[in-house]
Amino acid sequence: MNDQDIWVAEVHEEDGQWAIRETFQMNGPFEDAEDVETVFVNEEPGYEMGYIQDGIPVPDDAEVFEFEGVFDWKIWFMSSLQQ
Repeated sequence: MNDQDIWVAEVHEEDGQWAIRETFQMNGPFEDAEDVETVFVNEEPGYEMGYIQDGIPVPDDAEVFEFEGVFDWKIWFMSSLQQ
């Protein structure tokens, strides 16, 4: 790890405490990736996330996260629980 790494964690409550279930290093899409790339799909509790190139329309039911100093891509997240 270094100060340039971007990590996303799945956090849930377990016996009154917050616990990390999964962690994902999200430093950017692979070279020659599609405009929208799915990195991870979790059927339970029901979400998916990945990368989206800058300037690509984002679905209404997706959240997009931008990072300081990163201009050409973003991380998108969509939860089936939001629907």
